[in-house]
Amino acid sequence: SPLEGLVMSEAEAVVAFRNGKGMVSTVRDGRRVQFAARLREDQQSLPVKVGDRLLIEEVDTLRERVTVSVL
Repeated sequence: SPLEGLVMSEAEAVVAFRNGKGMVSTVRDGRRVQFAARLREDQQSLPVKVGDRLLIEEVDTLRERVTVSVL
């Protein structure tokens, strides 16, 4: 399925975010996949730890990365 289908789905941080950037895991087509992620600009100073739940808000299909927000 298209990566855009991940918008508004839940993801989980697989590493602690630094400077608003990290890695997330989510389920796509029944498989768990990982993507590079960055926090929404207005949340970049928030701490994100391993296991934190996040919401995928945007998908950059060319770079295969997502923009997320803290739930």
